[in-house]
Amino acid sequence: MRITLVGSRHFGVTTLNMLREHSVSVVRVVVADAEDRLAAQDWCFVKKGETARELWERALAPLGLKLLADVIDYAKVHKALPAKAQDEQFATSAPSLS
Repeated sequence: MRITLVGSRHFGVTTLNMLREHSVSVVRVVVADAEDRLAAQDWCFVKKGETARELWERALAPLGLKLLADVIDYAKVHKALPAKAQDEQFATSAPSLS
């Protein structure tokens, strides 16, 4: 499977290794625009006093890898990506990268 990876252009080695383990070849990486749909989403608790790095290492990085792998597996079976609109009441805004 060859894909265009949509999201951050700062994917780490762990993410790219996981893609290789799923026989995925990354053709290019593009940053998503505001109209993109969600292929997968989940949440986690933040421990009191936890730093951003601790949260990332404990929960967010593993969660992101799991969600990405789930989407890849879904796409292989269904020949399409899941696409769900994000519930706007839980959406957050981030500054534009451009």
